[in-house]
Amino acid sequence: MDLKNIFSVQLYPENSHGGKGELQKCRMWNQSNFETGLQYIDCVILKPNESIGIHTHGEDEEIYVILKGYGNLYSNGQNIKVKPGDVIVNSFHDTHGLENNSNIDMELFIFDVAKMEGENGITNK
Repeated sequence: MDLKNIFSVQLYPENSHGGKGELQKCRMWNQSNFETGLQYIDCVILKPNESIGIHTHGEDEEIYVILKGYGNLYSNGQNIKVKPGDVIVNSFHDTHGLENNSNIDMELFIFDVAKMEGENGITNK
């Protein structure tokens, strides 16, 4: 068991995929902490007018859980408004990005999960 509190973690600035500005991020856990296809869990804050740049994943799914704030999700050529409570699954090979176009911080969790292969395991471990 591993316990962390999101309100006491240290956040670090990062430009994400060439997006606007530098989001604040903490990689709460990474692949070495899991025995499944879960690659990482990030706690992220996007200030107004900051963004996660448009990018494409391979054989993994990236899940955004919007906790606070409003913005636009770019997903495979579509622009979709997002709000608190929205959970977005960016599937294999999706092209996506996220922008905070509101006047308040956007807070979210990002989960990344690798493709599962085989009967009881994954190939990337």
